[in-house]
Amino acid sequence: MGEKAEGLLKQIFEEYEKGSFAQVEQLCKRGLESGEAQDEFLYFLGCAKFESGQPENALNFLRKAVEINPAHKNALYMLAGTYHDLGRYPEAIHYADLLIELNPDLHMAHHLKGLALFESMEFWASLEEFRAAYALETESPSVISSLGNNLRVIGSTEEALHLLEDAYARFPEHPGVKLNLAGVYVEYGRREEAIPLYREVLQQDPGQGVAYTNLADCKRWTQGDSEEFQQFETRLTQNPAKDVARGIHFALGKMYNDIRDFDKAFSHYQEANSLRYAVFDIREKQRWLSNIKSTFDADLIQGYRERQPSETEGSDLIFIIGFPRSGSTLLERMLAASDRIEGVGEVASLHLGLSRLVPVQGESFLFPDEFSENIEANVDALTQDYRTRVREIAPDAPMIVDKTLFNFEHLGLLYLMFPGAKYIHTTCHPLDSCLSSYFQNFLAGLFWSYSLKNTAQYYNYYREVMDYWESLLPLNILEVRYEDLVRHPQEESRRIYEYLGVEWTPAVLETHRSDAKVTTASKQQVREKIYTQSVERWHGYAGYLRPLANELSEFLSEDDLRFFSEKGIVIGEPRAKMPIASTRSTERPQGWAWVGRFFARIAGRGRKE
Repeated sequence: MGEKAEGLLKQIFEEYEKGSFAQVEQLCKRGLESGEAQDEFLYFLGCAKFESGQPENALNFLRKAVEINPAHKNALYMLAGTYHDLGRYPEAIHYADLLIELNPDLHMAHHLKGLALFESMEFWASLEEFRAAYALETESPSVISSLGNNLRVIGSTEEALHLLEDAYARFPEHPGVKLNLAGVYVEYGRREEAIPLYREVLQQDPGQGVAYTNLADCKRWTQGDSEEFQQFETRLTQNPAKDVARGIHFALGKMYNDIRDFDKAFSHYQEANSLRYAVFDIREKQRWLSNIKSTFDADLIQGYRERQPSETEGSDLIFIIGFPRSGSTLLERMLAASDRIEGVGEVASLHLGLSRLVPVQGESFLFPDEFSENIEANVDALTQDYRTRVREIAPDAPMIVDKTLFNFEHLGLLYLMFPGAKYIHTTCHPLDSCLSSYFQNFLAGLFWSYSLKNTAQYYNYYREVMDYWESLLPLNILEVRYEDLVRHPQEESRRIYEYLGVEWTPAVLETHRSDAKVTTASKQQVREKIYTQSVERWHGYAGYLRPLANELSEFLSEDDLRFFSEKGIVIGEPRAKMPIASTRSTERPQGWAWVGRFFARIAGRGRKE
């Protein structure tokens, strides 16, 4: 490299450090005209484009840099990171793998690959990468934070707690460590320790959008909290980034709901969901269900069971299935009150096992087509894989509760795997379940919940799936209505325990006293005594629910219709009048919650941890 190119690169780096990205672009273009060090000038041009809010343009220049120099580690890292930031996780993983091949000891490459795998819900694969990153660099709070969060998600909450508490003692100012430690505290019911951590994070960095939502979920708000209400409202006027504004709107929705100001609450929830980044099309789910019906029919079920006659396989397993926000977390804790039953939460074990056996396309596995080509071997492999995963969490429990609600899609498969298992279907008033899902800041995967139209369509899909399985499978599925569970907890819980063949215990009625972890969105509610305030929650929002109620009219009672009618709202328009909705946004996701600033230095320049 000539002196002129070296001098230009030095000048580019100085301007980049000052944040003068327009000047960086001009200098890079001059450098490209020189014909020297083309990969370096393309690399810095890609970095400047990204910092200027043009990630797609950044990709073009970064890819060209790698075409010229496939061993350009900085460009590979930037490519992987930019794809991650755009939510294009397969590409992020591809470039992270290329970087790892060049430098297996670069902890940031393993960390970045782990982040992309985690966002893809490949939690066991991401755990391997985070552990590899931690083994290479034990003093990185970002890596520790990601590892702790991953451990929490897969159910290894005790290990996550120890790891994050140690990290907090060493890195008390790192926001990711504090956020994830607070999350573990909440799961264990230690809200009094979580709340000050969330407030510390917001005081230190008001740009941590998830901290607003998590703080709001930690307590019941009253009129006496007006100062904090005002702080959150004021922050919205300061033009925060979209992900931050989304977190604040979800927080204020929860806070105003608590003080029963339903109009303000709905307005904030509506704004929050309008800022989500998602693509959802119900037609993909409908096509998937059509394929399921054509493959999982009576002949397949009967023929497979005749070849695999063990009717007791899975007798130690309890599956809770249903629609989100239907009381499943409360039910799991009621079951775990028995010393014979342990809950493992929403472990995604079946999902992860399937992902290793069949490829994924869009929102769904290429299932059942490829899976059914060798169904006996695949079911055997999946059964063993599932058992290995859940027994890593609960090795000695006589019975295990898996409350991965979306297993309702795979009841036919679960029946082939575990015909002796128990299945409990939790249900709730459809308007309460749908509205509560819309109000929940689900961070990944549940794209249908970002729109009331999509939520209604997904609810209808769920009911159609359940109707099909119940007509096909010889399963004794116990239905548990949330309303009955909270109004008559002793009667209902005794009925459930009788179904399971387990002796009932009075501890079932004291779930709020348990110190067991809770990993789902209902972790705040189940830390309180069993209460009925969530029953008919939709009444306060009836004026906003006509489109939702029209779509779900076949599931509404005469009392529901009368309630709407008394408010001058007519329900009962045909479902076809509600067009298929697709939630779409061109807004890219903002920031890296675990990594901090997007750039980290490699060999003196690039990204910063």
